[in-house]
Amino acid sequence: MGLLDNKVVIVTGGGRGLGRSHALTLARQGAVVVVNDVGCSVHGEGTDATVAEAVAEQIRVGGGSATSDSTSVTDHQGVGRLFRRTIEQFGRIDGVVNNAGIVRPNELLTAMTERDFDAVLAVHVKGTFNVLAHAALYFQRRWNEGDRSGGRVVNTTSGAGLRGSPALSYSTAKAGIAALTISAAMQLRPYGVTVNAISPVARTRMNPGAFAPASDAHAPGVDPLAPDHASALVAYLLSDAASWLTGQVLRVDGNVVRRYEGWKVGPRAYQGRGEVLEADELDDALRVLYGVLPVPYLDPANPRSVELPGVTET
Repeated sequence: MGLLDNKVVIVTGGGRGLGRSHALTLARQGAVVVVNDVGCSVHGEGTDATVAEAVAEQIRVGGGSATSDSTSVTDHQGVGRLFRRTIEQFGRIDGVVNNAGIVRPNELLTAMTERDFDAVLAVHVKGTFNVLAHAALYFQRRWNEGDRSGGRVVNTTSGAGLRGSPALSYSTAKAGIAALTISAAMQLRPYGVTVNAISPVARTRMNPGAFAPASDAHAPGVDPLAPDHASALVAYLLSDAASWLTGQVLRVDGNVVRRYEGWKVGPRAYQGRGEVLEADELDDALRVLYGVLPVPYLDPANPRSVELPGVTET
């Protein structure tokens, strides 16, 4: 018995790296896996349908059930056809994993071309949207027809997008996926659909040397950058056991899982001298706000920089 017995799951970018690990892990947990991968290079060049089929064949040889697909996630209509074929072949779809992605070799603002920037966002952001949009239509229709089994979506973001990185287009794309995850979770909650994202620290062909694992993120003899750690979390998030959790971003660093808490409004605030903020007062005010100047600097008798516990964003 597995967590995902008889669940039908589409995994984009499932031919290599994290996606391959996800596909194999889901199959071991009993899922029927549709391995989607266009088979391009890490920079998005070329196609090779055998990349996805090799993973599907490995699953079948191991006794699992899988099929392959080489549709580009950037093709909205093509993704729709992928959904229809999957339903025709297996009768249903229970979850999707958005993992497809590319990078470009030059991420400098002064050198990156518009074409390269568009290409990265097309795969990461538009590709995630395309799969999410078709999943939403399917899950909503199924719910309205009386099937209340819901659905599961797992997206892939990155610390590059959540905390910032010089990798311009990649960071922008991954930040967009995090925001898309939260919005989609809000919209799909009424239909029993959960939408979460993972931010994996893992060694792949896209980032072979980019990460240093957390010092507490592994046990002796365990590879802290192996994709398997993230794949275990993906399997859980696709299961019925995870029906309570949605709209979340989880970082996987070795065998450590951390909860991302996103942007917050801090307790430190500056209150203007008058009814309206004036530009000429903000230089000192912002230096106080960021701790460059001490609080009494503005007015020792009546400090305008104050602690406001419980400040919330509207």
